[in-house]
Amino acid sequence: MTHYEHGTLLVTITEGRPGKIDFLTTGDDETVNPESASLRRQMDALDVLSADGWELLGPPAVTPSQGGLMKEYLLRRPKA
Repeated sequence: MTHYEHGTLLVTITEGRPGKIDFLTTGDDETVNPESASLRRQMDALDVLSADGWELLGPPAVTPSQGGLMKEYLLRRPKA
């Protein structure tokens, strides 16, 4: 049986601001891009994570947040 590590690529987009991309995993959170959350930057972040063994689990969940929205991409990779 394969065991997986799970992570979330969290994209925060606030009206009038450039947005932010964070990668959250158990015990280790990292800001991927604090200056822009453009679609290109989101795809760049997913490409980097894919090269590190992370697998995207379907489309992002999109929820409204204060003055903008949040997108959550759920990911997993096999544990070593």
